[in-house]
Amino acid sequence: MEIRFVHAADAHLGYRQYGLYERLMDFTRAFEEFIEKTRELEPDFILFSGDLFDNPHPSNPVVADAIRLIDSVKAPFLVVPGSHDSPYNAAVGSVLMPLAEGRHIWYLPYKPYENERVFVCGIRNFRTRDVFKKNWPSYRVRKDLKPREGKFNGFAFHQALNLPSLGLKGVYEVEPYELPQGFNYYAGGHVHKPFKTSFKGGVLVYPGALETTEYREAKTPKGFFYVEVEGDGEVKTEYIRLERIRKFKILELDVTGVKPSEIEEKTGEVLREADEENVVLVLLLKGTLPPGFKKAQIDTARLKRYVKKALYLKINNELKEFEAPAKVERLEGEKLVEIVEGYLKDEFKGVFGEKAGDYARFTIQLIRLLAERRVNEANTLIDRFYGVVKTLEDYES
Repeated sequence: MEIRFVHAADAHLGYRQYGLYERLMDFTRAFEEFIEKTRELEPDFILFSGDLFDNPHPSNPVVADAIRLIDSVKAPFLVVPGSHDSPYNAAVGSVLMPLAEGRHIWYLPYKPYENERVFVCGIRNFRTRDVFKKNWPSYRVRKDLKPREGKFNGFAFHQALNLPSLGLKGVYEVEPYELPQGFNYYAGGHVHKPFKTSFKGGVLVYPGALETTEYREAKTPKGFFYVEVEGDGEVKTEYIRLERIRKFKILELDVTGVKPSEIEEKTGEVLREADEENVVLVLLLKGTLPPGFKKAQIDTARLKRYVKKALYLKINNELKEFEAPAKVERLEGEKLVEIVEGYLKDEFKGVFGEKAGDYARFTIQLIRLLAERRVNEANTLIDRFYGVVKTLEDYES
C-alpha cells in the first residue's frame, strides 16, 4: 500500500527578528502556508524535525496560532524537539509537552508512531557534539531505536551530520556512523537548506527552514518535502516551495580607501536606489579604511534616513581598520614605495581627482632625490612635471 507524508522542519514560530512584530508574523504566515499546502496534499501524517518554535516558552498568542493551524490538519503531526524549542531545564520543560498532552502533536521522543504499515521514531536534541557523544550510547539503548521488519521505517532527528556534501565547514553534532541502520527515511532538521542524499540503504532528507532566520539564508529556497512510498518500498520526494516569504535584498559595498565622512554619501546613493516596499535591506560595508580612521566614526544610524519604503535596514559594518606593518622601518625598496604611494594617492584624490596617481608618483620621486641631496635633478623633475618653471626666480616663488 502507498504511504504519503510531508516532512518539514525549522518553523521558528515566535521569532521576533530584528525586534519587529512584522517579522514575528512572517514566521506564522510561512507556517500557515505550509499547513495550507499540506491540507491539499492530504498526507497520512506530518513529520516535523524540530524547531517548531524559536524557544521552549513562546508567547500565548504564538502557541494559540500553532494549535489552530496544526489542528486544522486531520493527519497526525509527529514532532521531535529542536535546538531552539528543547527545554533548558528538565523541571520547567518545553511547550511541546503540553501540546503532546493535549493531543495536538505526537511527541516522538516519548513514544514512536506505529501502525500496520509505518514505524516512525525520533530522538531528543543534543545541543553540541560533546553532549551527543556523552549521552548517545545510553540513550540509544534505552529508547530501543530499531526499525520494524515489514514496515516503512522513519527516523527523525534535529542535528547536523558531518557530511562534506552538506557544506557545514566542521560545525556538526553527529557522525553518520552513529545513527542506527535499517531505516528507509532519515528525517533531519537544523540545517536550513533543502538537501537529499542516499544514506545507510535509505534516504537522508533535510527540508530546510520555512522562513529566513538570518540574512545569509535569504537566497535559499524555503519549503518542505512531500514524500510518496510506493508499494515496492521506493521512496519518491517532491520539494514544495513556499511563496509568501519576506523578500531580502543584500547590498555589498566595498568602500576601501574612502574616508568615513564620504562613506555616507556613497552609501546613501546605493540605499536610495535599492529601497523597495516592505523588503528587508541588508547593507554589508566591506573593505579597509584609510590610515588613521576608525570603524566607530561611521554613523550607521544616520544611513537609515535614506531608506523610506523598506520594512527594515540592517547594517553590518565589516570594515577593517588600516594596520601598518609591524616592521615598517625595515621595509626597503619598492615595497616601501608601494605603501607610501598608495597612501598618498588616497590622500590626493579629494584634491587632484583622476590625476591623484600622477601626483603621488611625482611626490615619491621628488622625496627620493631630495633625500639623496640631488637638488639639480629634483629641480629638473619639477620642470618636467609642471612644464612651466623657467628661471631661478620662478623656483623661489
